[in-house]
Parts: sequence; structure tokens; C-alpha cells
Amino acid sequence: MTRETQFRVLAIAGLYNILWGTIVVLFPLEFFNLTGMEVPNYPEIWQCVGMIVAVYGLGYIIAATDPFRHWPIILVGLLGKVFGPIGFLDAILRDRFTLEFGINIIFNDLIWWYPFGKILYDKYQDFLKPEKAPFTKEDAIKKIIKDQGNHLIYFLRHTGCTFCKEALGNLSDQLSTVEKKYKVTLITMSPESDFQNELEKLGLEKVKFLSDPDRNFYLSLGLKKGNLIEIFGPNVWIRGIKAFFNGYGISALIGDGYQMPGAFLIEDFKITKSFYHKSSAELLNLKEFIK
Repeated sequence: MTRETQFRVLAIAGLYNILWGTIVVLFPLEFFNLTGMEVPNYPEIWQCVGMIVAVYGLGYIIAATDPFRHWPIILVGLLGKVFGPIGFLDAILRDRFTLEFGINIIFNDLIWWYPFGKILYDKYQDFLKPEKAPFTKEDAIKKIIKDQGNHLIYFLRHTGCTFCKEALGNLSDQLSTVEKKYKVTLITMSPESDFQNELEKLGLEKVKFLSDPDRNFYLSLGLKKGNLIEIFGPNVWIRGIKAFFNGYGISALIGDGYQMPGAFLIEDFKITKSFYHKSSAELLNLKEFIK
């Protein structure tokens, strides 16, 4: 779907919602009279529905200016257009609505499934496109570590991530073992002050780290963004609940929430071993990794 088509779809959807919502607010009983339904005792509730639909219309017009940037508005709109028909079907089965009332479902919901879904699909495909690395792997390594020898470069996500907190806790428990063989450098998307505070909480204040908010080092060493399963899959939720009850909370998102973590063993500026997480929730077994 072209950018121009996306704009037209969202602009028309916005204008339609505003028009439909305005009619409901000004003439709340007309739809009931036209479809042979009993007039409600409290039309103000139906007027409130009209107001919400009209406000959604304003959101669609805003999203039309940059659909990929404003994709959450489109997603929320599509969810409403999916749940609405489900509720209508339930009402029909319970003999609460007439079939004629379903004309609203056709024009308010069903006809928008494909165009809204296509915009979101195009956004997801654009999101998955490989990003250009600013450095070669060799140059990135030399920028991260300044001396020869054995190094562990451990890429985390950000301090707001439950699994980042868990990984730091795991590193704190095994730091003495790791440092017998490797000098540790942590990479994070978080600002230096935030990450330093997190390290101090775990007794890791002496560990070297670099803040990489633009993800230049992540990209250069081949650490990609995760897809929906890798970031929001069932295993991630299960592991997240477990980590939460183990004392690793969650706080504000800092940086790109889709960025995947990873780790590399370096000997004399050469990568000897690498670990690419299969999901954002996967915990690196440091003892096994440094064997």
C-alpha cells in the first residue's frame, strides 16, 4: 500500500468517524428507530459512544500524517473494530440486538479490517528490514576495548528491562569467576548516570560500561531487533513473571524496546565466541559461555 493510499484510508476513516459520532451525539435515538430496536432509557450512554467514535476519528486523521510513526493509534483502532463485531454477535445470540442494527458493524468495523491490517503489516515489514551497521565488527571492537587480551563484551538492553536487571544480578553473582579469565565491558542503551546507579545497587560499580543509545555497537556486531515472538512471545511473559517474583522489577523504557541483547568473547581483538539471544527473556549462562 502506497503512502498516498495510507493517507487517504486514514483520512476517510477519520472523517467518517467524526461524522458518524456527531450524528449519534445530536440524534441519539435515530439509529434505534431506523433499525426497529427499543429506544434506550438512557440515550446519554449511546451519545457517549458517539463521542468516543468521533474522538477516534481525530486520532485517525493525526495518524494519516505519518502512519508508520503513529501505528499504535491504528492498532488500537483495529482492535476496537475486531472486538466490536464480537460483541455484536454475542448480543444477536442473546436476542438483544436486531440484525438491522448490524449496518453499523459493517461500516464502522468490517470494511476497515483489511486497510488497517495492511498498514500495520507494512509497518511490521518495514520494521524487520535490516539496518545498516555504522562500523565493521573489527572497528566496533577496537572502539569498545582499547587493549589486547581476553574480553567479555556483554550487550544488555536498558535498565528499565526486567531481563536486563536479571542479567546484571546474574553477572554480580558470577563476576569473580568471569574476571579470572576475562575483562568485562557492558554495553547498554541507557544513559550513563542511570546505568551507573543500577550497577552500584548490585556491587558492579567497578565494571567498565559504555552507553550506546544510538545502537551503533549493537548494529555493528550483528545484534538485531527482535520480532513480535522474540519480544512478546508466551515464553517472554512466563519468564518475565518469574523474574518479577525473583525481585527483578520493571521501570520506564529507555531506548529501543525491540533491541536484542548478546555477548561476545574477544581475544586480541578477534571474536572467538558469540551468543545471540533467541528472545529478550533468554538468560545467558555465563559459566558455560566462558568455558
